[in-house]
Amino acid sequence: MDVTVPVLSVAAVGGFGQYTAYSPSILGSTDVTTIVAGLYPPEYQMIDFGHIDLFISNEARTLAWEPVLAWIIAHSGKEMEGNKFTKN
Repeated sequence: MDVTVPVLSVAAVGGFGQYTAYSPSILGSTDVTTIVAGLYPPEYQMIDFGHIDLFISNEARTLAWEPVLAWIIAHSGKEMEGNKFTKN
């Protein structure tokens, strides 16, 4: 495909998280990052972190949003000082 921009795929283990890996794999980007948030071993997938947990879980910040912010910062060409962006 002709998609060559950096790609971030975010999913939750519970239910269908592992199936989201296919979509980025068919893109043309060489910069693909996948975050799959989960809490338990594979045999407990069906009771693991689900899609709504990405927003409401107590663990959402550390399992999903901090990695998303780190990816955005890494791809922005800027750095964080405290809670503000600075130019590199």
